[in-house]
Order: sequence, then structure tokens, then C-alpha cells
Amino acid sequence: FVEFLDNFSPKLLGYFHLEETIMPNLLQKHFQPDDRARIQSRVYDFLKNRKYASETLVLQSRWLNAEHLKAWKAETLKGTARVSYNMWRMKLEKSHQMIVTEFKQRAVEDELEALQA
Repeated sequence: FVEFLDNFSPKLLGYFHLEETIMPNLLQKHFQPDDRARIQSRVYDFLKNRKYASETLVLQSRWLNAEHLKAWKAETLKGTARVSYNMWRMKLEKSHQMIVTEFKQRAVEDELEALQA
């Protein structure tokens, strides 16, 4: 399992990085600002009552720099969501950190198991 993760993780991170760098430019190239605002609003309306809505919104906006994030929150998030965003982000980062910590612990346990075999 650890070998699989060692092999798979860099590829997945590479894909995410590629998506985060390419998608914004493609969207700007093919859509007008009015389209963007309308699409963002529709995506928000779709996501806001779904399971994992807050996590998805945080991940959706992860690539934005501080200036663009502030503008995105002002344009997209409505009501208490705008105030809750930072809490959602901290919660998501903490839960993702726990996943990495768990993987690290499993790797150590697997190594110890292999040494004892």
C-alpha cells in the first residue's frame, strides 16, 4: 500500500497542480466576466445545500491569491457563508493534516512490521 501511495501521490498532486494553473486561464479565455459571475453564482447555489458543501467551496477557491479570494468571497458567498468561510478552511486544512498524519503513522507501522517479518 505504501509503495502504491508513493507512486500515486506525486501523479495526483501533479494533476491537481496542472488543473489549478491551467483552468483559470482557460476560463478567462473562453468566458466573459458576466459569464463568470453567473456561473459562479449557479455553482454556489447548487453546492450550498449539498453534502460537503463547505469543503467543496474551500477546495474550489484554493488556488486564488489573497486579493482574488477576497473578491470571490464578496461576489459568491452569501449570508453567513461569507463569515463562515475562514472556519471552513481551517477545518478542512486540519482534517487534511490528520489524513497525512495517519498515512505517516501507517507507513511507520508497515516498516516496523516488515522489519519484524
